[in-house]
Amino acid sequence: MDARTGDDGSHQVNREERETGGPLRLPIATVLVFGLGGLVLATVLTVWLFGFLVAARNTLELMAENTDLALESVVQRIRDQLDPARSYAEFFSGQVVEGTVDPHDRIQLMDVMTGALAAMPQVMANVFLDVDGDRIRAVRTGGELVTGIDNWQDDTLSSEAIRQAFQSDAPGWGELVRPESIDTTIMNYRMPIRRHDTLLQYLRLDQAML
Repeated sequence: MDARTGDDGSHQVNREERETGGPLRLPIATVLVFGLGGLVLATVLTVWLFGFLVAARNTLELMAENTDLALESVVQRIRDQLDPARSYAEFFSGQVVEGTVDPHDRIQLMDVMTGALAAMPQVMANVFLDVDGDRIRAVRTGGELVTGIDNWQDDTLSSEAIRQAFQSDAPGWGELVRPESIDTTIMNYRMPIRRHDTLLQYLRLDQAML
C-alpha cells in the first residue's frame, strides 16, 4: 500500500512539473547578455572611478604647484625690493667703519647718500643719525632728491623712536607704517654703525612697499 502511495505521489509530482513547466531554466543567451553586460558595466565603472581619482589627484597636485609658484614669485618680488636696501646699509656701514666715508665730511656724506637713492628707486629716504643729535637726510620728494641737516633731538615726533633705535644692537627691518603725508606703505631698515664696540651712528633707509 505504501509503495503504491509512493508511486502515486511520484506520478503526481511529475504530473505537476509537466503542468507548471518544470524548474526555471533561463536561456543561455539571456544569461550571457546579463552576465557579460554586468561584467562590462563593472569594468566601465572601475575604469571611470580610477580615472576620476587620478584626475582629482592631478588637479590637486597642479593647484599645489601653481600655489607654490605664486608664493615663490611673491617672495622673490619682495626680496628684490628689500635686498638692495639691506645690502647698501651693510656696505655703507663698512665704509664708515673703515674710514672710507667720513661722517663728519657732510658734503661727501650727502653725495654718497644721494647716489645710493639714485641707484635704489624703491627707497624713499636715506637718513644718517649720530648720537650727538645730527640727522643728515636725503629724501625723494616729487621726483627730486632733497638733502638736509637738522637735529633729531628737536623732533618731538620721532626723537623717542630714534632713542629706542639707538638701543638696538642688531640691524633689521622695522614695522610697516603708512604716513598720512604720503600715499604708500613704507618699512625702514636700521643699521647701527659701531667702532670698537661703541655705537656712533645709525643709518635708516625708508623702503617703499609697492
